[in-house]
Amino acid sequence: MIYVEETMCVRCNATEGQRRPNGWRLCGDCYEEHKREERTMETITLELPDFWATALFYDDTSGFEYEDEMQFQEFCQWALENYGTSEPVDMEEDGNFMTYHDAKQFGVLACNVHRYTFIVGNGNPTTSANVTLAHTMEGAAQ
Repeated sequence: MIYVEETMCVRCNATEGQRRPNGWRLCGDCYEEHKREERTMETITLELPDFWATALFYDDTSGFEYEDEMQFQEFCQWALENYGTSEPVDMEEDGNFMTYHDAKQFGVLACNVHRYTFIVGNGNPTTSANVTLAHTMEGAAQ
């Protein structure tokens, strides 16, 4: 039996695919694009209320009053539309009191804030704050 190794690019099916360091068979153009994609991860850091932490990380809004919930949901909608996510990946431990912060546009008054880091375009529509947002929007539509 003669074994013929596959030489097609796994991305574009070009016939000149070569085994690359990542183990995939990629043509030169696809390999360069893949390397660029691997290197780029855009993040955004926002200063948001410290009392939003459990809602952002664990989808727990049980301690919110109605007004807090609406402000939080407005933020989630805005973050999804502008950054593709409303789920932070990190929060700085040291917070401080601020009047002008990134949640002020949603009606949140001066409060203690932390810096939350989000990966742009990292939203999972079935988890965390996105679920709360969808649930709230469904309830409002009914």
